[in-house]
Amino acid sequence: SVAWMGQFVAWAADTGVRVYDLNARCSLGLIKWSSTAPALPEHYRCNLRWTNSRTLLIGWVDTVRICQIRKRSSQENPSQNLAEYLIDPISTFQVDFYISGIAPLDTQLVLLGCPKEQDENGKSQRPTLHIVDPKYQDFTTICANYLTLRGYKEYSCNDYHLDCLPEEH
Repeated sequence: SVAWMGQFVAWAADTGVRVYDLNARCSLGLIKWSSTAPALPEHYRCNLRWTNSRTLLIGWVDTVRICQIRKRSSQENPSQNLAEYLIDPISTFQVDFYISGIAPLDTQLVLLGCPKEQDENGKSQRPTLHIVDPKYQDFTTICANYLTLRGYKEYSCNDYHLDCLPEEH
């Protein structure tokens, strides 16, 4: 997965998400992602979405992380050899479903997901759409609905995708 906004590009690898400053031609950092069997990051698509030029939303496996790009203070960059900007995770929380998509909605988030458990026949359950209010290390569910889609039993988390138009959030 890759997401680009202005001078910043974010992309995912098995170890985490890296953010790169195109103007300075340097990395702002690696946001590491933990691997916990059986839900390994390499088995799930990483969902990246910029809400503005400095805020990156990450939804991967069952974890949401909100990160902000900020300028380093003079105390953080005494030698002037470090990048002008750095990326800070400002909120991280876990949900009880696998994330297929993430999008901003004013100060809230829209999450498209799939239940972790399969039905009694070993098939996928209906995908879900959640509107959540993120907190520092937690969230509040505003609303959650199961979606009725033809053939959903044959699809997995990576088969779904959520998109949004920037001017609509």
